Amino acid sequence: MAAAPSPAPPPAAHPLDPLTAEEIGAVAAVLRRDRGVEPPRWRFGAIELAEPAKAALRDGQARRQARAVCWNREDGEAYRAVVSLAGPEVTAWEHLPGAQPNMTVDEWHECDEMLRAHPLLIDALARRGITDLSLVLTDVWAYGAALVPERYHGVRIGWADVWRRGSADANPYAHSVTGLHPIVDLNRITFIDSTGLGALVATARRANEHGGILHAVCAEPQTLKLLWLTGVDRRIPLTATVDGALTQLAGPRDAPG
Repeated sequence: MAAAPSPAPPPAAHPLDPLTAEEIGAVAAVLRRDRGVEPPRWRFGAIELAEPAKAALRDGQARRQARAVCWNREDGEAYRAVVSLAGPEVTAWEHLPGAQPNMTVDEWHECDEMLRAHPLLIDALARRGITDLSLVLTDVWAYGAALVPERYHGVRIGWADVWRRGSADANPYAHSVTGLHPIVDLNRITFIDSTGLGALVATARRANEHGGILHAVCAEPQTLKLLWLTGVDRRIPLTATVDGALTQLAGPRDAPG
């Protein structure tokens, strides 16, 4: 009996075929080996097919290549790589100064988990009567480059809407929690600010421009800690009571001389 013929080898991928899972894994592996792109210190923004030039494709000279965008979470620097899949080997490595790659799904989930466990957000929600954090969703978005607040230039940041559903099976976007927009450092996955603080600082600046002084009354320990950590207490006088603020305001006018 004649031996069964050996199975035919898989056809070579066409230069324009989408990357396979195996090819994506090979790109990540060669960048880890040759450029030290090692998670979790590094993240990938994208690994995609690098389409060849039309002339190379027409002449049968096209090589199958991938393009990857990645960044170092410690210093925030981003890079673009081109990887030949024939080796595989890195054929180009370009620094992208000042660039912030696209936000990733991993960052979205990690920020949601971090924020819903953060004592400052828990306290802010409790003061709004929301105590079941399993019904809360924080929806983190990346800033457009032109919208990044000046004090955060060069930082990979995102801002979040906060939502509450009525029950475990309800639409997670059913109810918006207004006036609560945490700002997060996406590289460190930490809470760094709130848009409420930005409004407070902007109001103080406008008051100063018109010869006035804004005093803030705050007795909540967690909120006071946030004001201290963000340096707001050095720009806006804080007191624990309204009477204390009024006393401070009256002080300069009543001072002798």
